[in-house]
Amino acid sequence: MELVEVTKENWVKVILLTTNADNQHTLGEEFVASNAYSIVESFYEGNWIIKAIEHNVN
Repeated sequence: MELVEVTKENWVKVILLTTNADNQHTLGEEFVASNAYSIVESFYEGNWIIKAIEHNVN
């Protein structure tokens, strides 16, 4: 497991992650704000460093 930058290569995978039990993607996730909302917010709030946890299964 490692902490990685959210980039143009991985952002789609990041925004499609969900905490909802039914696996439906919404702006209001069950436990946290959606990743899509948070990434957009980071552009307008400024000075954010956005990262994702990546788990490589070998």
